[in-house]
Amino acid sequence: MFQLPTIDTLRGRLRFLLSLVPSLVVLVAFFAVLEFVTQRVHGGVGVAAGIIAGACLALGVMLFYWNAVDWLNLRIIRRHRDGVLAGDGHVVAVSGEVRVEGTPLSSPFSDRGCAAYTYRVAESRRQGTRRSRTRYVLAQGFHMLRTRIVTPLGEYALGALPQVEDDLRIAEQGDRGAAARALFARLVDAPWAGDMTREGALLNARRGVDAEVHEDWCRASETSGGSDLTVEEEVVPAGEAVCVIGTLDAAVNAITARRWRYGPDLIVYRGSADEVLERVGADVGRFARIALAMLGVFALIVAYAAAVG
Repeated sequence: MFQLPTIDTLRGRLRFLLSLVPSLVVLVAFFAVLEFVTQRVHGGVGVAAGIIAGACLALGVMLFYWNAVDWLNLRIIRRHRDGVLAGDGHVVAVSGEVRVEGTPLSSPFSDRGCAAYTYRVAESRRQGTRRSRTRYVLAQGFHMLRTRIVTPLGEYALGALPQVEDDLRIAEQGDRGAAARALFARLVDAPWAGDMTREGALLNARRGVDAEVHEDWCRASETSGGSDLTVEEEVVPAGEAVCVIGTLDAAVNAITARRWRYGPDLIVYRGSADEVLERVGADVGRFARIALAMLGVFALIVAYAAAVG
């Protein structure tokens, strides 16, 4: 029987569509640069130069964006490293140990005790006689227990499913087949849903729909049975030191994602404030130079194309 989607489902689908806008803008910019260069530099050289310029622009902009996110987050961590927070509704950073109510979750691929995790399993397949391969999602889900960050000056609830830094994320292909099959066996009765519904539900959880969430989707029966699997996993480790950046909700003493900001609204870094400042701070300068080099190559190629055209 047909059922109308709920308000939460519609809200999630809208968030999913909006999340695609930056990628579409970068894709349009890539083809615009390719068109500009190939119209002025003819032949194979022009095509190669256009691809290089477009790729340098796309990668440079994305790298610059994420580097800027880390740089701004480090500023927030420095501002609150003494544990004294701003008032309600302000973006803050808290550093402490992750604790959960009850037994910690166990992440499906790293087998790590955690307060929250997300996962996605995909298979790469050829469609008919075509040489190109399509990424085919087989299972996806996210789980989060009621979580507190225990600091020297108090405890703060985690008010939404957070995003995490790269050190708390894995993305591997081919060598996690046994863990994927174990996950499929556990999810044999899990329902399935389209991309918009799955990704929309994840985005809703990241906005703090509930303090505890559990969602799984699976269609493992449709796998080809091969080893060409890609697994992705993000974890918020339990019993370890982390640094959390988000919006303070003083009424419930929680760090939430309720305020929009540049980058993830709620994010978890591995380690204490001092460890994050040292580790991530060392990367910021290096990646900034790489991003500027890529944008410089893009600018030189476009300038050359404009001069000869």
